[in-house]
Amino acid sequence: MAERPIIMSGESVRAILDGRKTQTRRVIKPKPTLTPCGLWSWRGKLRGTIHHECGGTTDVDGWQPPIAQGDRLWVKERCRAAERTDGLDGVVYLADGDFVPIANTAAASERWMVLLERSKQHAVSPIYMPKWAARIWLDVTGVRVGRVQEISIHDAVAEGVKLPVHTTGPRDPIYAFRDQWDRLNRRRGFGWEENPWVWVIEFKVTR
Repeated sequence: MAERPIIMSGESVRAILDGRKTQTRRVIKPKPTLTPCGLWSWRGKLRGTIHHECGGTTDVDGWQPPIAQGDRLWVKERCRAAERTDGLDGVVYLADGDFVPIANTAAASERWMVLLERSKQHAVSPIYMPKWAARIWLDVTGVRVGRVQEISIHDAVAEGVKLPVHTTGPRDPIYAFRDQWDRLNRRRGFGWEENPWVWVIEFKVTR
């Protein structure tokens, strides 16, 4: 078992806190390529083979996923150090505005001062969030591989999507997930139409 960080958007953080999100999809890098014998393989530094059946099971040989079943993940999210008018210092999480005070110890105060300086220099990027400030921990219950467009209605719901209330289009969880996916990944070159290979990570919240 390993403890690993995972970056989540504010939208995803709110879905986790609401109990709606129990899955996340992460693009496989480097992108696999199709071999002449019909298998998907990695080239270069990372090597492996994907034995893939559309809509069925998928096995990966030769390379373990970056996150494995049994790992614990601490969620990196947008946050900043905050000094309240009542003299209480702590961390504000921008996804929902929650405030968590720091412990009343010299060590906690010292770590908090580092975050305060980073908050001033780098705004509130989750990249700079330290492990001690994590308020959400996840236990990984399963990892599998597939194409993003193969997501089922059940899995789209597990991704925590919300159906639009007022829309002229289809009120389908897969369409809602597609829109969410593109908001986060299209500009990075991994949009829905590209149908990238992804790790499907299933988890439960532990604290």
